[in-house]
Amino acid sequence: MAENPSADVAAPKKKNPLMAVLLLAVVVGPLAVGGMMMSKKQKAMQAQLEKQYEDDPPEVEVCTWPMPVQTVNLADGNRYARIKLELAFELDPVDAKYFRTEVSALSNPEGAKEGGGGGHGGGEAEPAAEGDKKAIKKEPGQRVKNLLELLHHHQSELNDLLIDELSGRTFETMLRPNDKRAFKDALVKRFGHLLTEVKMEVHDIYFSEFVMQ
Repeated sequence: MAENPSADVAAPKKKNPLMAVLLLAVVVGPLAVGGMMMSKKQKAMQAQLEKQYEDDPPEVEVCTWPMPVQTVNLADGNRYARIKLELAFELDPVDAKYFRTEVSALSNPEGAKEGGGGGHGGGEAEPAAEGDKKAIKKEPGQRVKNLLELLHHHQSELNDLLIDELSGRTFETMLRPNDKRAFKDALVKRFGHLLTEVKMEVHDIYFSEFVMQ
């Protein structure tokens, strides 16, 4: 009688699915828990930063961008207004110093050359005083540089917006304080659309000259 050669060979053991699940839990479990802990830690840090900002908001300074004088015919037809605006922005002290230096250089390039304070360097920021936690930033940010470039190269668009908004108003309405405030708000909104790409808002508008006849 012939022997069966496979009789002495042990049958392969089947893998236990329960062991596979337990092994997966041992390996993946700590990683998942660690990820959750990291996420909670990041959220806690974010909440702490937001609370710190609310309790101790960064210092800001108001800087202005002067626009050229415009003489505009009002909607009455026989009336006109002569107006000069300044756009106000809120900037941190380092950006504010850079902004003012650049505006001064643009309005008086010869004086800036002689004084040596003009140009895109904006001068070196003063070192932070010891113990002054707010004066950490020492270089102007890219946003304020983009803002200055946009204001400089899009001055004609700003002028057109001003003329368009003012020419639709009458002499009588511009005499009323509420209507004058509405005019400023409308300009802030329209100028804001132009500044969307630099994510800067016009804080306010100042009338350095406003004469109607």
